[in-house]
Amino acid sequence: MYDKLTWVNLLKSFTALVLSAYVVGYFAFKRNWFSAYITLLWVGQNFIDVSVYAADAVKMQLPLITGGNGWETGQHDWNTILIYLGWLHYTDTVALTLKIIGITIISIAAAGSLYFALRPKEEIFIENITSHD
Repeated sequence: MYDKLTWVNLLKSFTALVLSAYVVGYFAFKRNWFSAYITLLWVGQNFIDVSVYAADAVKMQLPLITGGNGWETGQHDWNTILIYLGWLHYTDTVALTLKIIGITIISIAAAGSLYFALRPKEEIFIENITSHD
């Protein structure tokens, strides 16, 4: 149903999301909650960055890493993805959804970061010692 190019485009777009989520997972596994929430900001920002390129799927005016823009080169990751999914006419909805997800993640990350940044250090130290027993 989907060709190789579509999967390659999906992987290119989601690599940043997966990589940043992996870093969050690493810090969460280590129970370093402040660092996990700080890197969660990165995940949210990546969603917003992806939303910008998704929004450009029809106009194809943003510059590409390979040079030119999608209109000039005839290639655009999100144009290809949305055409194959049959969602090109939902470009604005897809982009807005990605942006809302990003903003939500950033809001959660900011709240969590502040919570752990403002906790007394002794409380965090005792929590870390007792969690390893």
